[in-house]
Amino acid sequence: MSIKGIIAAVIVAIASVHTVSAQLTYKAQRERFTAKNYIRLTASYVMQSSTGSSDYLDYSDYSVSGDVAAMPDMGVAIGFVKGTRLSHSPLFIETGFDLAWLHRGIDGDDWDYSQDILSMNIPLLLAVQIRCSNAFNIVFNAGPSFKAHLVGAVNEGSYDYYSLFDRGFKRFQLCCIAGGSINIKCFHIGYRFSPDITPWFKDSDYGDKIKIYTRQQFITLGVNF
Repeated sequence: MSIKGIIAAVIVAIASVHTVSAQLTYKAQRERFTAKNYIRLTASYVMQSSTGSSDYLDYSDYSVSGDVAAMPDMGVAIGFVKGTRLSHSPLFIETGFDLAWLHRGIDGDDWDYSQDILSMNIPLLLAVQIRCSNAFNIVFNAGPSFKAHLVGAVNEGSYDYYSLFDRGFKRFQLCCIAGGSINIKCFHIGYRFSPDITPWFKDSDYGDKIKIYTRQQFITLGVNF
């Protein structure tokens, strides 16, 4: 092989190495900022407050008036989230569920009251992911949620047990969700606010004067897979 041929072969080899190196660098940078589908397991602290027209509510009929109505429900929730990326955009569709247990109670000298609610939230959210690096991103999400109340148990005193659903409270509701979160490597920290769209309670005897809506707040820790 002539000297010119050797020089040409060396130049071609150097160019090939440079091309491969550039491709690998581009691939690494692209992977760094490329969002991927995810599955998330969560645990949340939940607080629920009630709002609405309660001027006509009577304790003996509805058990939600006075001090009891003003008290928040507090509890915990466990959940599952699946995030599916829309094409090559930073947008995701989030589906899944939360199973939440909420409690409120009063321990008095003359009167005791406790209320336990077990409900399932099934959201359908649109999320936008702002990816700062492969190890850190910020997510904002919003959308509707379907809520099913599985248990609504009330205990007044020692012997008076009954279900909220026997007193006119609804088992099924439509809600909305808005929230934000950060993801650090596989760890998730989030907050979301979820007010009712349809009322939890409505008394047709008074027309539209008596309605009760709830607002839930979730502070969430989770693990992404």
